[in-house]
Amino acid sequence: TQLAATDLDHSVIFRLDTPAQGEPRTILVPFEDLSNITKGCGRDDTLLLSTFGKDKVAIKFPVGGNAIEHQCESLPVEEFPPIPEVQGEPCPAQPRLA
Repeated sequence: TQLAATDLDHSVIFRLDTPAQGEPRTILVPFEDLSNITKGCGRDDTLLLSTFGKDKVAIKFPVGGNAIEHQCESLPVEEFPPIPEVQGEPCPAQPRLA
């Protein structure tokens, strides 16, 4: 499983050791929404990302022992340019990022 992010000038791909449930999918999540949510989450919290409709994304996350769902607008994946494939050896993330 991997998480990729880009601002169209710079890209980063983070490989996750946690196995994913279900089939791999590509979802575009607005950076600001995802960033604001993850800032309030703990290290062991789990985020669930899903799509509904043609251009909407749901992010489920824990708050005070309850699951909260945040819905946001997205773009169709096919309208977004692909992240360039990186050649070479991967570089491990710092422990505070993993």
